[in-house]
Amino acid sequence: MSRVSLHQTIVLYLSWLAVITGAMLIALAGAIPFTSFLITPADTFQYLIYTQLFFVLVIWPGFIPKILAEESARPIGDHAPLQAGSVNVLLLQVVVLSLFVLPIAMICMNVSTLDFATFFKGQLLVIVMASFVAALFALGVERKWKMRAWYYAAFFVASAGFPFAAFVAWDAFGTSLQFLSSLSPFWAASHINSGSTPLVQSAIYGGATIGLLLGPAFLRRTQRTAA
Repeated sequence: MSRVSLHQTIVLYLSWLAVITGAMLIALAGAIPFTSFLITPADTFQYLIYTQLFFVLVIWPGFIPKILAEESARPIGDHAPLQAGSVNVLLLQVVVLSLFVLPIAMICMNVSTLDFATFFKGQLLVIVMASFVAALFALGVERKWKMRAWYYAAFFVASAGFPFAAFVAWDAFGTSLQFLSSLSPFWAASHINSGSTPLVQSAIYGGATIGLLLGPAFLRRTQRTAA
């Protein structure tokens, strides 16, 4: 069983609650002038999904190496496989964060007058993206990859670059590149009220998560069999 940094785990929980409640208070209280024009009661749940996605895609990766204290401190020359307990610990954090936000999400769903199917699509997308990031960075901790810079570059391209390229292609050339926009988690979140984009993206990243979790073990087993 991997040693976990209890301090960093508590900081993660407090940061999650602070970001979620802070964002909702700013939106609902109208503390920033333009929020009252952009966020209506009908958009409350969607705004919550955006906030959750921002946290799990931008802030959550910074906690993973710190939470996996034992894995992070392991010598670079040690190529022992990633302990199953390490991944389980990260997935447990995803479950706990989801439970923490559940009451707020239920309130936002009622405020936005949405059905349970929409609620399910939104929360499933957040959970799958958080699990994907956990599996990716857990593998990075095992392999001692310096991956934070290229991860954030890929995040920016997928979240903002692809939708912008699709917009320019349509606006300037009349060419539809809608599939590029669908690669953005935030674009998928904007379609939770209609369409299957959130479910399709959840399936894609869910499959990638399973591949990250099972792939290295399968490759090691294949190499041992071949040897």
